[in-house]
Amino acid sequence: MTEQPNLNKQVYSKTQYQKVIDTSFTQLVQPVIVPSVVAPSISIAEFFLNYQKLFFEIPKFGDINSHEYLIKTSQQYAGDFNNDDTIQALIEEVTQLRKENLDLLQQQIPQLQQQQPQLRQQRLNQQQQQPQQQQQQPQQPQLPSTRTTSNRTISNIKQQNVETN
Repeated sequence: MTEQPNLNKQVYSKTQYQKVIDTSFTQLVQPVIVPSVVAPSISIAEFFLNYQKLFFEIPKFGDINSHEYLIKTSQQYAGDFNNDDTIQALIEEVTQLRKENLDLLQQQIPQLQQQQPQLRQQRLNQQQQQPQQQQQQPQQPQLPSTRTTSNRTISNIKQQNVETN
């Protein structure tokens, strides 16, 4: 005959289970103790000294760690430093000046339209007179008129020399 082993099953309640059975993994890996990380405290003076040293290394724009971020968060905390009333007054003044400028230009358009035929005729007359004057005068070499010396242009000096000879 074969003997049957005697099996006993013990059932624990939820509260008894946590007291009786060890559920930690102490045999496999030794636990690592992590020291708590404490941010070093610096004074306000030290902060601004570091800020001045890092000023040009900080990016101008960005969602975090940038000058733009510093401006936005500072404005949220301390309020907007721009004087909105002054800015609004200047905008209104610029707008008014633009309107006045436009009005003046629109007033000048009829005058210019009336003068346009007269100016065109004067230009035509000048163009017609230039060939006649060139035919009457002996050919003179074209001299540059842009160089200056002692407040007198070189062309004026040469012109005077030609006239005196």
